[in-house]
This record gives sequence, C-alpha cells and structure tokens, in this order.
Amino acid sequence: MLHIRGDEDITVGQNKALEIVGRTASVLSALGIVTIIAVFCLLPHFRNPMHRIIFINAFYNAFDVVCTMISVSGPAAGSSSALCQLQAFLNQMFPLADVLWTLAMAINVFLIVFRRYDGESLKRLEWKYMVVITALTFIPAFAFLFIHSEEKGPLYGSVTLWCSIAPKWVLLRIVFYYVPIWFMILIAMVIYCLVGIEILRRRVVFHSFNSNSVPLEDNLVSAARTSDCNYQSRDIEQNINSEHRQPFALHSGEEWQNLPSKPRMTTASHTVATTTHQSSAPHNSSLSFRQYVLMPVFCFLALLSVWVAPSTNRVGVFVRPDFSSFPLLLCVGATGSLRGFWNGTVALRPSTRSRNKPQIGLRRFLSTSTNPRFELEDTLLELQKQFPNFVSISRLQLALQGLRQDAGNEIVRVAVLGVANGPNPGTTARRILRALLADPLQEEQPWERELENRDETKPLIVRVGPPQKHAVSLEIEKATGLDEMHISSPELDGFNLEFLLMEVAVPHGAPGETSIQRLEDAVLVPTVDIPSANGVSSMSTPVHQALLVADGLLGAVNIAALPVSGTNESITAAVQIPGVNKEQLQATFDVVDVSLAEKGINLFRQGPQNAIDYERLWFSSNVPTLLKWLKDGAKPIQDNETKPAVRRLIASMLQDTSSQIQLAEARKLSKALTLKSDDPAVAALNKRLADWAEKAHAELQDELDLAFEGRRWRKLGWWKLFWRVDDVAMLTNEMLSQRFMPTAEQELVYLTGRIAQMGGASPEYTQPKSSLDALESRKLGSGERAPPLAATSSYSLPKWPGHIAFTRRYLQNETVPALQSLAQRLVMQSLGTSGLATSLAALLYISSCVSTVYEAGAVAALGIVYSLGRLQKKWDAARAFWQGEVREEGRKAVRGAEESVATVLESNDSNGAEETGELQETKELVARAEDALARMK
Repeated sequence: MLHIRGDEDITVGQNKALEIVGRTASVLSALGIVTIIAVFCLLPHFRNPMHRIIFINAFYNAFDVVCTMISVSGPAAGSSSALCQLQAFLNQMFPLADVLWTLAMAINVFLIVFRRYDGESLKRLEWKYMVVITALTFIPAFAFLFIHSEEKGPLYGSVTLWCSIAPKWVLLRIVFYYVPIWFMILIAMVIYCLVGIEILRRRVVFHSFNSNSVPLEDNLVSAARTSDCNYQSRDIEQNINSEHRQPFALHSGEEWQNLPSKPRMTTASHTVATTTHQSSAPHNSSLSFRQYVLMPVFCFLALLSVWVAPSTNRVGVFVRPDFSSFPLLLCVGATGSLRGFWNGTVALRPSTRSRNKPQIGLRRFLSTSTNPRFELEDTLLELQKQFPNFVSISRLQLALQGLRQDAGNEIVRVAVLGVANGPNPGTTARRILRALLADPLQEEQPWERELENRDETKPLIVRVGPPQKHAVSLEIEKATGLDEMHISSPELDGFNLEFLLMEVAVPHGAPGETSIQRLEDAVLVPTVDIPSANGVSSMSTPVHQALLVADGLLGAVNIAALPVSGTNESITAAVQIPGVNKEQLQATFDVVDVSLAEKGINLFRQGPQNAIDYERLWFSSNVPTLLKWLKDGAKPIQDNETKPAVRRLIASMLQDTSSQIQLAEARKLSKALTLKSDDPAVAALNKRLADWAEKAHAELQDELDLAFEGRRWRKLGWWKLFWRVDDVAMLTNEMLSQRFMPTAEQELVYLTGRIAQMGGASPEYTQPKSSLDALESRKLGSGERAPPLAATSSYSLPKWPGHIAFTRRYLQNETVPALQSLAQRLVMQSLGTSGLATSLAALLYISSCVSTVYEAGAVAALGIVYSLGRLQKKWDAARAFWQGEVREEGRKAVRGAEESVATVLESNDSNGAEETGELQETKELVARAEDALARMK
C-alpha cells in the first residue's frame, strides 16, 4: 500500500496527527463502503455490471479499512507482533486488489466498445475476475508471512504509518508492490486511450449513445429477450472492418436476414420502448453509455490520486536516503485511507443523476426518434415485410445496405452501360471507364491491358480502392460467378466506388414514349446473366447511378429519345462523337471524344513536358464532366452526411412506391365505378362526385390565383417587409380562410348528406392523418415539448371527409408560423448587415482612413445593397415555395376527399375496406420514410 521509512524520526505530536488523519479518512471510507452495499441491495437501479464490480470491490475495501484503521498501532506493537503481521498482510493484499478491480472495469469498457459485450456477457466474467484477483493477491501476501531471515528479520515490519514490507527488504517492496501497481495503472491508461481514440474515430455512431440508455442492467436483459419480436436490436457500430466488402450481387430476402452478425447491443430508443411494455420489470431504469465509460475513468483518476503521494515519497527516498517530509506523510496517510470513500463517491454521483432523469429519455422516445437513420431503416424493413408488391425489393435491399454503413462512407455502385442497340456499345463503354480510372502519373497498369482485352459480352465488376487493400488484379467472385477487378485510382480511391461494366438494351421509341420509371427499371436495375449448372440464370444487380454510353449518330438518336434529364442525376448519358461538342448538337446528353482523353494520358506518361498538351486534350474530350458527375454522387456535402447517391436512391424508390399506390387506387376506383354502373342511384352519386372533384380543382386554381394576385399578397413584397413583417401571419391566414376552397367544402357536405339519405348504416369516411406520429410533439423555444395541436388531430375532424379543413388548419398552424419566422429573421439579418456596414463606414470616416464622405458612403452603400439583395432573393424564394405548397396541399386534399367518398360508394366490393386499409397503411409508411429521410444527415 503506502510505505514510509521505519527509521524516520517524528515527534509525538506528529505521530498523533498521522493517527488522527489516517483514522478519520478510514471512517469516511467505511461510510462509503456501507453506502455502496446498502444502495446496491436496496435499489435495483444500481444492479448493473458497472456497479456490481464496485459492490464486489467494496468487500475488499472493507478489509483495507481495517488495515488503515489500525493505523500507527501496528508499528507501535512491534514488527514481530500478531497485530503488525495482520496489518502488513492486509496492506499487501487488498490495495493491490483495488488496483486490479479498477483494471477489470477498464477491461469491461474495452469489451463494450471493441467487442460489443452486453450486460449478461459482462456478468459471466465477474466470477473469473474474482478468482484471478483473489489468487494474485492472496498467494504472495500469505506467503510473505513465513519469510524470515537471520540478517533482515521478518519480511513484514514497521514503516512508521503502518506495517508492511520492512525497509530492509527494499527489492521485494519494489518488485511485488510498486512495479505491479504502476504496470496495471499503465495498462488501464492504454486501454482508456484506445477507447478514447475509437470513440473519436467513430463519434457519429457513438453520438446517439452519449445521453441515451444502453441495456447493461440485469432486468433489462430479460425484458429485451421477451420483446425481441417487437423491437429490433441495433449494432453499436456497423461495418467496423473497412476492408470487408459486400458482394455486388444482391442476396435474396432470406439470405439477407441470415447474414452472420456480431454480438449486438440495443439502442436507447428500443431499450426505453421495451421498458415501457414490460410491466413485470418495474425498475427498468438504465444508464447511459457515456456514464458507463466515464465512471471507470473517474475510478482510474481516483486511483492515480491515491498512488501519487506514496510513489513520490518512495522516489524521494531512493534519490536521497535522508529524505523526509511530514506534509508528504500526511498526504500518504490521508489519500491511502480514502479508497472506499472515492469508490462510493464515483459510484453514487453519476447513478443518482441517471436515476433522476428516466422520464426525460422516455418522453424523448415518445416524441421523436433518436436516430433518423435507424428510423428510416426500420420503416423500409417494415415496408418490405408488409407490402412487398409496392416496392422494388432489389433496390430496397441496396438502400438498406447503404443505411447499415457509416454515413458518408457508403459504397456507391455505378453501372457503366453500353447501349446494346447502338454501334460498338461495349468497346466505347470500356474505353470511357478506362479513361476515368487511369492514372496519368504512372505507366500503363496491368488492369488497363486486361480491361482492353476483355470480352465485351461478359459483365465485369470493378472495385476502386487504395492499393494496399487491393493487391489482386482480377478474380472470379464465387458467390456471383462474375469477374471482378480490384484497382487503385488516385482520383477516386477515397469515394468507395464500385462499377458494373456491361451492355444493356434500353427502351426505345419516339421521344416521350418511354417513361422515367421504365427507364429506371431497365438501367438502375440491370439484369446480369449468371452461368449455372442448368445453363444461364438472370440476376438483378441494382445500382445507385448509371452511365449510358453510346457511339455515333445512331447512338445519339437512341439516347435523345430517353428521358435522362428527368431522373434527378441518377442516370446520365454520354455519346462518343469525335469533333462535335454538346452545344453544336443542342443535346441533353454529354458528347465526349474518348480518343482525345486517351491521347492526352499517353502523352503525359511520356514525360511531364507534355502536361499542357495533356490538359488541353483532357478537357477537350469532355471526360472530366463524367468524372465530376461521379464525384458529386459519391462525395457527401458535409462530413458524416449520407452520400447524395444513396439519398437519391431512397427518394426515387419511395417516389416509385407512391406511384404504385396511386395506380392501385386508380384501379380500385375504376373497378368500383364499373360495379356501380348498374345502380342508378349510385351511378348518379358517382357522377356528382366526379363533378364535385372537377369543380373543386377549378375553384382551387381560380381562388388561389385571385389570392396570390390580390392586395394582401402584394402587401408582403420584400421591400414592404420592414413595416409589414408582423402582418405576415395575419394576411396569409386571411387568404387561407377566405380563398382555400370554401365552396367546395360546403358542397362536399351536401354530397355526403345525399349519400347518407340512401339508407343503411352511417358511412365511415377515411379521414386524413398527419405524417407525424400521434405521440410526436412540437419543440418549443425553451427546449421543452408540447403536445400536438388539436387542429391537426384526426379525432377532431367531422363525420364527413375532413381533408379540406384538415389541410387548411395544417397550413395555418404549421407553414404560416414558419413563414412568419423566416420573414422576421430576414429583416433582422438585413438590418444587422446594413447597420454593420454603416458603422464600418462611420468608423473609417472618423479614423481618417478615407479622405471624403463619399468613400465612406460607398462602403455603407455596398453593405446596404448586399443586405437588401439577399433579403429580396430569399424572401421571393420563400414566397414562391409557400405558394406552391399551398397549391399542392390543396390538390392533395381534393384527391383525398374524392377517394374517401369513392370508398364509401364501393359497397359491392367485399375486399374494398381491407384493400383501402392496406393502401392507407402503405402511404403512412412511405410518409414516415420520407420524413426520416428529410431529417437524416
């Protein structure tokens, strides 16, 4: 423990002071030990692996307190006395055990961060810790009781403060005491440094665990098991091995679910949800990941504070044999007797804070998602499981694979497709890919020759990455039967790109005949023929982006007929036409001359003196345009953000799902109208419904045209904002109240009344629902959360279709306040910028930095013009956006009300209600996914 020389001369008063300090500190440690044991036994909140180690160590600390409570009475009894020998035995064993238990806590943190151990796995290690620690400390301490020599006497003897290894056995004191202690402290320090580096390196993944619960308690482990079917576990980190690559070919749904995984740890949101639904576990109050990491760190810091003073004293004695310091003796006696006190303080403080805040985490789970990325993945999985007919399974699985990777580090798949119905499709596509990946600073690489000599009809996968990761040039992927090439391209190594080189037959026809969805199905999900035992089998290989490559005028004609520009940059096209540029053809696709790029690369490889010619030929070829398109899709806008290509894939897939839902609704409505054509009353009502929908759309367009061209809207011009900024909400609310389909809403009530007169049960109309969950709340300026507005609740709507009223209230309560807030912010920013520029001009004039008032006025005018221009640009854009949103929401309201009434009229369709519910649930899932995608970084 703590050693002071036995031959040191101290006065009686100093000896008394040492006794008082040591025993007072021992009393504090005893109180800390009693507190740890009491709260662990009485409060289930403390029963987790972290506190369990401290609880076990408390019994070791109790024997340590016995040793320090004996204090100077041991040395006073004599080195050969039983009291001194007992104190020395305790002093040798239990301080070392305290250091070992602190090291065990550090090992637990290491296992959580790097091996993803859960509470049950850590609990299984505790008995092993007890056996090892007890054996390592008891055996030498007990053996030292029997060591005695004629020259040095017994091994245990007096060292002023207490009895321990006698000063004459100095070598054993160092080897069996200080060296093991500081060696274990060094190991713990290295572990915490590694943990800190890992947390910083993976800070995006660990960010969601900084204040949220992790299931490290015993009762949470059992609760999580019982509800595993309802709440899906999450990995703390995904794809931690960056060299591991998923196969380019996509697995089936069952294969995807059966992929091997590492031990998992559930996230905070799922833990809280499990706690909420398990009434049999009333004490499920979990601790945060941050607290679990920080508590062992605090114990480690307390350990350092305990051992600094005795180690300093020992170093001083070795350097100067006559070294003596009574203040240092007091520090040794005080810090060495406070081990139990420090452990109790560290254990209780974070736990008390965590216990006082369980409901805050629960409310946050109920009000909003902790991680939009996880929420989006869950929603897509549910969409795949419940409604596979409305989604493209292959594209959805590619999206899920991207979401399971780190944000900003997703693998982006790009298809380089030669148009099969054009001349030399494979050759041109292969040359363009080679030009994109070639490094002009190196000689021609083997992969370039292999690529040039490949069979054009065989698909090829090209993975791009640093050379240390890809030493093999060409290999056969056994899982897919496709050729794979691993290359390094300095220009694209850091983008995590994979290319699929093949030929494809694109839809052809006159311009306008091919739809965007048909083009995306053919190009973004190309079909690859895989050799099999029975011949050839086809497999879908979805990609994030696609580059269509054609050659010559015939290829340009084929590409021009495709709606490439409407695919939101997911698809681009390049046509090889030497000597012609894009402006000459007035084309919507890129015109390239890959021969110029190849010539420039060859020239530069001959020597750096050709750098100017290389640059001229390279940019003349227009290949850099394709390179920029690749980088724009594979490079996140900000660090730790989802790559644009992955985001576009998910958005396109959700849009296709919405289109499928609309087609299903149209087919359903057409079927219902056909069934009702024989009933005159129903046919008349269907006709009145169609007339109402037509008039409602016309009213929406006419009334909103009048509103947005009227006096109220003109009052909100950008230059009038300075005195009208507080009237934005009032004027826009008046426009919505008076112009947002008031007549259509009244006529809809009359129409539903006619339907009710037909007799039978009172019809139940499908009512609109908010895209947000019913439990989601609004965040106030103070940071608190308020319940949803009553105006947007579905249960406050009437017994007829309330879509118009719902949409009006939504616009008034959600979009108008946002517009008002933006107006106020823009005005304040404009005034602030103008005031700052004016102040700067005045300062320049007063300080004589400018000679005339005109120069100072120019500075002020520049700032004012800039601020006003910025105000005009942003406010006009906001007005245009809000105007478009009002029109779009109105159109959706009319469509929703029409579908709701049509559903009621479908009484002859026995499956109508079930199908309607399925479509409605699918739309809700799509809305949830779109909301999570918008919030995801």
